Amino acid sequence: MLPTPSWSAKSVVALSAVILISVILVKSLLAIFPVQSHLESLLTVPVVFHGTIFICVALFLRKEKLDWSEAFGFNNRPLGRVYAIGLLSGGLLVPPVLILNSLSSSALARIGISGELLAPGQPLADTHIWFVGVVAIFGSSLAEEVLFRGIIFPTFCKAGFPQLGLWASSFLYAAANLSLQRLVPLALLGLVCALLFKRFGNLWASILAHGSFNAVNFGILILQR
Repeated sequence: MLPTPSWSAKSVVALSAVILISVILVKSLLAIFPVQSHLESLLTVPVVFHGTIFICVALFLRKEKLDWSEAFGFNNRPLGRVYAIGLLSGGLLVPPVLILNSLSSSALARIGISGELLAPGQPLADTHIWFVGVVAIFGSSLAEEVLFRGIIFPTFCKAGFPQLGLWASSFLYAAANLSLQRLVPLALLGLVCALLFKRFGNLWASILAHGSFNAVNFGILILQR
């Protein structure tokens, strides 16, 4: 069972707006004062996005007089089962997500639409790719699950719209990755993560599923280099 949020929908809208404005501001500053290396360019926005989420959520929970365990059910048992199913679910999701990604790419190519909303950068050096992997496996899984599954999803449920919350939190997360090609595949990941949080009432299940999904994909990327 999901932890019952004490916060209001209005507070969540304000939180989301602050995070969005912060990312837009950083993107604008990067356009005016571009960084020198591709690695810095690739990491700056995700690090700022994830860092902003952590800072804003910490202030948000402080205002609500909640700690992280209360808000996201981190102590809800059975912990061993939560950890195991979370890790296993993320790994098992990789094949269907890759298949959906391939189908999406083919469909977009047929109608002449680019699947990526951001221009591709230069390939990363081997010494740099590990930094990107750490951000993807740890930063993305923690920050994005806290925001989309930990806060947005339960807010919809509290308002009496659990099914809408399930789909909305999944597609909002997918849309935040700025890729038409990966919109549906990542929405599937978001959907499974939301269902895990709903089933166990412990956000660790979602975080570990997201983290293991990213870890397997990163491993595939390394093997293909």
